This record gives sequence, C-alpha cells and structure tokens, in this order.
Amino acid sequence: MSLLRNVFGAAAMAALACSSGNSATQPVPVCTTASAQPVTLSVGQFTTLDPTTGSACYGIPANASATDSAEYLLVPWSAARAPNESLTFLLTTNDTKPTAQVVRRMPAFSQRRSIARDFDAWRLNAGRTGSWPRPVDRTAARRSLVAPPALAAADSSPGKCTPLVVGMGCQFVVCDTVTCQTRVTVGATLQALGQKVAIFVDRNAAPPPEGLSSSDLTQLQQLMDSKLYAIDTVNFGRPSDIDGNGRVLVLMTPIVNQLVTQQECETVGFILGFFFGADLDPRFNFMFNKGEIYYSLVADSTGQFSCPHPASSVKRLSPRTFVHELQHLINFSQHVVGKPTGSLSEEGWLDEGLSTYAEEITARTYVDPAITNPIDTQTYRRYLVFGDMIDAWYYLSNPDQYYLEIPEDNGTVGEIGASWLFVRYLVDQYGAGLTSKLANSTLYGSANIMAQTGADFTTLVNQWAIANYVNDYPGFPAPPKLKYTSWGFRSAFDTLQRSVRTTFADSVDFTPPYPLIPLAYPANALSFGGTLRAGSGFYLRMLQGPKDPAAALLFATPSHYNLSAQQYPRLNIVRMR
Repeated sequence: MSLLRNVFGAAAMAALACSSGNSATQPVPVCTTASAQPVTLSVGQFTTLDPTTGSACYGIPANASATDSAEYLLVPWSAARAPNESLTFLLTTNDTKPTAQVVRRMPAFSQRRSIARDFDAWRLNAGRTGSWPRPVDRTAARRSLVAPPALAAADSSPGKCTPLVVGMGCQFVVCDTVTCQTRVTVGATLQALGQKVAIFVDRNAAPPPEGLSSSDLTQLQQLMDSKLYAIDTVNFGRPSDIDGNGRVLVLMTPIVNQLVTQQECETVGFILGFFFGADLDPRFNFMFNKGEIYYSLVADSTGQFSCPHPASSVKRLSPRTFVHELQHLINFSQHVVGKPTGSLSEEGWLDEGLSTYAEEITARTYVDPAITNPIDTQTYRRYLVFGDMIDAWYYLSNPDQYYLEIPEDNGTVGEIGASWLFVRYLVDQYGAGLTSKLANSTLYGSANIMAQTGADFTTLVNQWAIANYVNDYPGFPAPPKLKYTSWGFRSAFDTLQRSVRTTFADSVDFTPPYPLIPLAYPANALSFGGTLRAGSGFYLRMLQGPKDPAAALLFATPSHYNLSAQQYPRLNIVRMR
C-alpha cells in the first residue's frame, strides 16, 4: 500500500447481501439425525467438511453428560481460488426455518473514499494486467506552475544515472496525475549515497527548515541502507538492477505532494510514497525511468505544494512506507523482470500481505533487546500497532464482510488486515524462509502458496480461519495447525485498547479488545444464513445442555440445494467443550 491508511469508523447496521455465486446443483435429501453423517469429536479436535462431495447433512451426537454442557465452534467458510467469488448458504439444525435474513453481529465500518486506495488500485491493476498508459509529456507546460522542472544541462537522462556521485544531477520522469495520463521530467540532485540506497531530492523541494536538512537526509539514507533494505532483502530476495547502479533510488519530489490538492489531502488523504512498476516492466519502461525507484513526497511545512508535511512527519513516516514498498518492488522484479514477455506481477492480496508482514518484522526489531537496545516502543507502535493491528482488528470485527482474495490493494482496511493475518499464519506454520520463496516465484496467488508450502490451499485457508479464534482461547488445547506461534492476539489487542489509546491520540475505540465474538445458538434451534466471500466466512457457537439430544446439521443453499463446488465451501467444526 502506497500511503497512510485512513480509518474512519461509522456504525451502519445492514442486512447481508445476497450473491449470485450459487450455480445449478441438486436438491439435498431431508436432513435428519438418522440420515446424517456422524461427526464425533473430543475436546480440542476439529474437522473440515466438504458439502459438495457426499453428504451436506451432519450429525452432532447427544451430550451424554448429565452435569456439563457441550460446545462446538462452527465456521462456514469459502476457500475460493478466484478473487471476489461468493455464494449464499444456510446452516440449520433439525430443519429449523429462518424467520429473516441474518443481520451482521457488529456494525460495519463505513469509510470515506481514500485517494490512497484509488491510486493503489489503479497502479497495482496496471502492473497486474500490463495496462500502463502512454502519458502525455507536459514538462514545458508545467514551467508556469508551482514546481517547474528545474532541469540542468548536465543532468543524466532517466535510466543512466551512473556512476552515482553525491552532488550529481539526474532527470526523472514522474507521473503528475494519479492515473498517469500526463508526466513531467524533473531535475534532482543526489544528496545522500549509501551502499544500497541513494536519495535524490528534486531541486524544487523546500529548503530547510521547511524541508529536510542534509542531516535529516543522511539519517534517512542510513536507516534505509543499513536496516530496512537488509530486512526486505533477507526476507524477500534482492531487487533487480536494470539501471546498473547497484542501488534502489529514492526520489523525493513535490510532484508526489501535488498528486492531491490541499482539499483532497485534508479530506481523502495523501500519497506518502510508492513504487511504480512501469519503471521495471520491459514492455513500458522506455517511457519512464528504467530503474528501481521509490517515489516520496517532500517535507513541506508551509504547504507550498499541497497540505503541510513537516520535516518531522516525513522523517517519522517515510521508513515504514519504504519497507512496505520495497517488498512490492522486489516482488515485481522477481515476477516480471527477466521473465518471459507478458509475465504478471503477484496477485494483489498476497503481495499486500507480504508488504504488511515486512512492516511487522521491521517493528519487531525495535522491541527485541538482542537487536535494539534500548527498546523503542514508540517506533514499534508506529510501524505495527497503528497499521497492521488496526487493519486486523477491523477484519476480525466482521470477517464475513471482507474478501481475503482481492485483485489488488483497493479494498478496505479489513481486507488488508486479512492479508496480513493469513501471511503471518503461513510464516508461523512454514518458517520465515517461506516469504522469499513466495516472492521469488513465477506463480501467483493460491497456486504460489500451494507450490511453496506443499499444502492444499483449501486446507490452509480453513485452518487459518479456525486459528483466528482458537489460537489463544483460554484453556483450549489448540492443535499446532490451529495456532499462530508468534502472536497471542487476545492479549495483544487488550494492550492496544488499554495502553496504546492512552499513549497516542486516536479516534477509533477498540471495543471489545478482541472483536471476534461468535453468535451463540442452542444446538436444537440453530438457523443461520448469509454470504460466503472468497477466503472468509462466519463464526458461530453451537451449545448443548446436559443430556441434550443429537442434532442434524444441514449446510446447503437457502433453498436446500447442494452448494456449488466453484467457491470451495467448507464447514469447520471444532469441539470447544
């Protein structure tokens, strides 16, 4: 994601939307305890049932205890392989008829339009489909605007800024609209040079104290060069080097500030920084910079170019965006550069999950005494708590409302949270080396995950779904496949609510601290229906009192037909008590 995630909460109760995802299937027989497929589980055991092969009717045995109740967690889920797949379903015991369509347990959080997400959606879709525009050059026309190009005769042309020497000038082609219909060429000076990162600053950038000082730029370069570049390359692989200078270039230019107006900046957000795939795509890079570049806005405390961005804010926020976007750059390089013409970049949901994971592992270096001493909890929170954890909280609040598999990062923060949680779960199950395998692959999405883990995607998605609830459930003996080894999210979100909100001003009230709270139903009177979205679903508790009889559980379409196999519907059942 290329910029700050804007989170605006507003309660909006609404009925679940119906879907046309169900294809023509056969009607299911009447579901009774006599005809049901038995499901017998001990406490701590789970099963994943496929209603598209064999029975869609499952028998829950009677509770033999005269003194203790029994509890099952039901997780109807879709593991569809294609983004945006969905289907409607009914889950009912003893053929209980629903009286009305189900309403969400928690209010959805509507969000204002974000120019950040709009820009990301366009940019990542263009990279995925190869539909980059041929922008009109308006360099000459821009001379009369706030930030004219400021080119010098000695500036090197795009893609030929080598060898790198501090003080040298280079030309860069920069899109000056969010859909890159037009472009300008700007002149920039190399002001900070490291072994892996070089920072160029547009000559029109505000000078200190409104802009960054030489000391500020050196500190940023050293952080990116010695720490952030290393984190990304160790975990995801090395970027390409098509410009032959051995570095990732950082271009700080007011053109990025001016991608949004001051009014847009104040209402729908701003673009902090981004990676632009057309610079590397061999089919299009002749129109752009033919190099590995991270584009950043400039510090501008007076708001000369758009809304104000103090130097302190740019220094604080840029590193997190850089480590996020560098993963995108590495991933794109490995999927597209040097590969057969027409090779595609990674699917957006998995690419975004890897980039948010990059934020997390960077954050952890600030709270690990073996790496950083003293512990810097404020930087940790800046990288992780007010990014990935907030996104995850929104996802867990209403998992049924979000797709895991989105085509690109154009979703809500909840969908970004789903991507991070899934990647985090995969790394916990298969080790830190998995991320490099995923990035350095010619495969995409679910096929990439299956190839690198050797596991079935449907199995992984459903086990992840269960793990989100049972991982650190008090007193529950969660099997290893249903656990995050790196997180206890209940305690983590409790900390987020109790301490972080009091330390940092924030408008979002995280109540309850851990928002994944299933609806509860008696086993003999369960009736629930809704829409399963690709990679997501619902959580329900089914309760049996002492000596309660057996129940027949039907998982089918609302009209009692078999669910379509196209969306990979599954019913997960966990014996909790």
